[in-house]
Amino acid sequence: MALETAHSFGRDGHLAGIVSRPAEGPTSDLAVVFPNAGLTHHVGPWQLHVHLARHLAAAGVPALRFDLSGLGDSALPEQRESVTTRTTADIHDAIDLVSTECGARHIVMAGLCSGAIESHRAALTEERVCGVVLLDPPAYGDRLYHVIRWAERVLNPARAFRFLRRKLHESQGKVEKPDPANQPEPYRPMSAEEFAAQIETASLRGVDYLFCYSGNEDYKHRRQLFSILTPSTPHERITVFHYRNLDHTPVLMEDRRIIADTLLQWLQGKML
Repeated sequence: MALETAHSFGRDGHLAGIVSRPAEGPTSDLAVVFPNAGLTHHVGPWQLHVHLARHLAAAGVPALRFDLSGLGDSALPEQRESVTTRTTADIHDAIDLVSTECGARHIVMAGLCSGAIESHRAALTEERVCGVVLLDPPAYGDRLYHVIRWAERVLNPARAFRFLRRKLHESQGKVEKPDPANQPEPYRPMSAEEFAAQIETASLRGVDYLFCYSGNEDYKHRRQLFSILTPSTPHERITVFHYRNLDHTPVLMEDRRIIADTLLQWLQGKML
């Protein structure tokens, strides 16, 4: 069972979050912090963060799920800041809260999608972060990735048909190509080299990483992440799970249970 309390906190008291802790029994000196997944508020997609936080609390690990500034139940701070500066300060405030409320001396950041990237960045600025859980972060293709992707397209009749039909329409001028000058600037994630360098920096400091990839189109095989890591990165600090049958946002309770069990087992094997 988990005991849950709502908190308003932060440098301007503008942040909102829920702390889940064990209702009875000993409490770990490690806590897990969940920032938002995209624009979804602190419950997470399909209540993923609620499920994970309560699962951890029942096992003796306190957790905080909270809204970053301007999202969900959190307001914007009084001082105007860049999004990056503001998010860094928000996570610092969140870590302060669980440290005070739960006596946590070690922090694991955990997030889905954009929350994964924010969790990863926290490991670069917060000395108290000893672990990072990245659920479906950006994936970078290697040679085997491109071979698998090509084979999937060739061996899948429906994909092959759509590809040939599109090419036929393009050759006949039936597809109007958009004017690049009128297109919005595309979102550009950090490069594979930059991401790998940051993982090296954090892991050499002693941060452990858990990567969990769903069955999305960008991650094709379990070793794909390791192909971009630098030679100096200690691979023993990197754990990767690839769940081909899981959705990016886990709709099914069984899928959320799989993620929760994976997270807890990793914590027990690495830090508890």
